[in-house]
Amino acid sequence: MSILALVAAAAVQSPLPFAEVPGPTPPEPQFRLTEPIYDDSAVPGHVFARGDRWKADFGPSGVAMTPVLGQRAGTNQTHSFQLASIQIGGEPLGFAPAEVHRQGAVVSLERGAVEEQYHVAFGELEQRFVFRDLPGRDTLTVEVAVDTPWTPDASTEELRFISKKFGTLAYGRAFAFDATGALIELERAWTGDSIRLTVPATFVESAVLPLTIDPTIGFRLTFNSDSDERKPDVTYDDASDRYWFVWEEFVSLADVDCFVRSYSATGGASLSTVIDLSGDRWLQPAIARQVDDGRQAGAAGRRVGA
Repeated sequence: MSILALVAAAAVQSPLPFAEVPGPTPPEPQFRLTEPIYDDSAVPGHVFARGDRWKADFGPSGVAMTPVLGQRAGTNQTHSFQLASIQIGGEPLGFAPAEVHRQGAVVSLERGAVEEQYHVAFGELEQRFVFRDLPGRDTLTVEVAVDTPWTPDASTEELRFISKKFGTLAYGRAFAFDATGALIELERAWTGDSIRLTVPATFVESAVLPLTIDPTIGFRLTFNSDSDERKPDVTYDDASDRYWFVWEEFVSLADVDCFVRSYSATGGASLSTVIDLSGDRWLQPAIARQVDDGRQAGAAGRRVGA
């Protein structure tokens, strides 16, 4: 079976009201994600992920993390984290531009000297810097450049980036651990435009590799954006006895994502599938089943320009 999702109202006929969809009465859909979803193919060299109230773009330079704020935000409030430098005993350790790949819930940016990992949970990202080899055993310093539209606050255990209108991005306490499970909490400093994480020489000297640095990143937003999950459409496929729903969600006025989910006639749901997680605007989605000469065929939708 092939399902056709069309994303420009002018390109399709007006969708049927739910009550007029052929087949049994449609189940009551839930237009909320319940676990992370990914798009590994939208942009070469990038992996996109979507969690509960955030989405992220993992690329060769690092990660760009954006809260889902709905139409209250005119533009995306994106926070970028980019590995800026690594030092061993004050001497720079070079690293390569990242090759990005994903295995399950782990997105890896392989940089040669270090593997930058992001363990994706529904509510947050766990950032890790994994060193499988070190040229020396001395104080290890990792500096992460931050580009943020919000105001930094380094006065608490967490490093927070605060918007009075939207909420808080928290960069949590950082730890280091080695292959034996030995663990130490790290000194974390905010330099004004970067985060500096320092592993003391005594821990580095005795560590059994790999040595891992491990902070956590997550949003705490000040409102619920459910009202911005909207414009659903539905089609029924009699061959599989399933309903297919598509809907849009505003990340901001400038960025609208699109998702699809199927339900059995008895209401059993499949996992959600992403149509788009990029910065494009996918408006007024419609979904249909196309049949040609007894065979089902699909066609690609088109984006709506910003």
